[in-house]
Amino acid sequence: MLQALPHTALWLRLEREGRLMNVVPTRPVEDIAQEYVEAFGQLYEPHNYLNRVHRYFLKLGPARVKSAFKFPDPMVIRA
Repeated sequence: MLQALPHTALWLRLEREGRLMNVVPTRPVEDIAQEYVEAFGQLYEPHNYLNRVHRYFLKLGPARVKSAFKFPDPMVIRA
């Protein structure tokens, strides 16, 4: 789905640099768009997304800088 839209600044720059390579699909655009929506839905399905975030969180390890504890603002807690 990454495509330079015609006559935009990106399009003109890529064209000037000889790097404009938009592909004309041979399949119906509706099918391609539907597959994109389904893939996006699977990628950001809450269970999958949270598992991915949790794995990356575990890879980060402990914080390198320890900051002193301070109580949260009561207005933040109330919100």
